[in-house]
Amino acid sequence: MSNAASTSRKPIPWPRIVPWLVAVAVLAGFAVFLMRPAGSTVTVVDVKGVQQAAAQGVRIVDVRSPAEFASGHIPGAQNVPLDSFQGVASQWNKSAPVLVYCQSGSRSAQAVKILQSLGFQKILHFDKGIVAWTGQLEQGGAATATPALKPTATPVMYEFFTGW
Repeated sequence: MSNAASTSRKPIPWPRIVPWLVAVAVLAGFAVFLMRPAGSTVTVVDVKGVQQAAAQGVRIVDVRSPAEFASGHIPGAQNVPLDSFQGVASQWNKSAPVLVYCQSGSRSAQAVKILQSLGFQKILHFDKGIVAWTGQLEQGGAATATPALKPTATPVMYEFFTGW
C-alpha cells in the first residue's frame, strides 16, 4: 500500500520553480538595498585628514574621559565622554560633519554607531586614536563648558554607615 501512495505523488518541477525562487531572492535583496539608511557616510581619516578637517572648521570630538582629555587632546577638540555622547550629539546639526576619536579607536567606533543611529550625514572617524596623533597636543580641561549647578533649596540627607 505504501508503494501505491508514493507512486501517486508527482515530482517537484525544479526547472520551473528555481527561476521563481531566484526572482524572489533578487527582489528581496533589492528591497533591503532600498530600505538601508540613506545619507550616512563614514570616512576613516588619518592624521592628515584630521588636520584638514580642523582647518575646515569641522567639529572634532574626543570621546575619552575628562581626565584623559586633560592629559592631552587634539587642538580644538571638544570633550564629550562616550557615556553622555548620545544626549549631547542629539542636539547638534545632523547635516554638519563630525569627527570623532578616542585613545585607540574602540570608543570612537561606538560613537560612530551612535551618530549613524541619530541620522548624521557625514561622519569622520580617526580610528587609530590619539595614540597615532603626530601633531601637537593641547593640555588642560574640557574645551566645552559644563553646565553650572543651580541651587534648588531642596534638603538632602546624607547617611554614613560605618558597619559597626
